[in-house]
Amino acid sequence: MPNAVGALDWEISSGRGRLILDGTHQPLMRDFVEPVPYAVVVVEMEEGVRMVSGHPRDPELSTLALELPLEVVFETVAEGVRFPFFGPRRS
Repeated sequence: MPNAVGALDWEISSGRGRLILDGTHQPLMRDFVEPVPYAVVVVEMEEGVRMVSGHPRDPELSTLALELPLEVVFETVAEGVRFPFFGPRRS
């Protein structure tokens, strides 16, 4: 969020949000092997910022619905590389 002089500050996020957009796509990176189709989702966080992520981690693609409550799950996808994914909110 901008501070009084317009600079940005880091803030801790709750990690919780809701699904606002999803779709399926062809693989975009040859080194990031995923079965296709998979969902690329936009999640609006409780704090108001939006994040783009790979598919949610638990639901099948057919169960995705707008406004689905989600929370972030960080996973190691390569040595030294962790990506944020989203799964159903547990509470």
